[in-house]
Amino acid sequence: MANDLLVRQYLGENVYQFANYTNVIKPLLDAISKLRSSTMDTKAVILYAGNAFESFLDQFAQHKQVSLQGKNGIISKLSAFHANTISKKHRGIVEYIGQVRNAADHGADSSESNMTWVVSKETATIYPMVVASAIKSILQRENGTIEI
Repeated sequence: MANDLLVRQYLGENVYQFANYTNVIKPLLDAISKLRSSTMDTKAVILYAGNAFESFLDQFAQHKQVSLQGKNGIISKLSAFHANTISKKHRGIVEYIGQVRNAADHGADSSESNMTWVVSKETATIYPMVVASAIKSILQRENGTIEI
């Protein structure tokens, strides 16, 4: 419950109410809860927060009447949005969110001699707030405020 209040205050009431609770807020809360466990599972933090953001993109696409047909994953879904829908600055942030989730979720990386990425505690610690900040900033732009 404390995490829910924290997220609600951070996002602001309008953003909190816009975001689907089950698909966006709840996985974000789960990611934050996993940060506070004594044995932090860094990949789980990334996966929950990344899933929250991908669900936000689904919801935002529906809100903006953008088709995501044939698009899977954060980066692929980002490509469906026009610059007037998701700004250049936001695209960079969304790209980061997608790349971190891909690193956490996709085993061996063929472009890195088939090594597997390790998610640091530092990355896991900031990632849920980066996700929350991106959601907030994208939605604030809808209301004419460009803030990062």
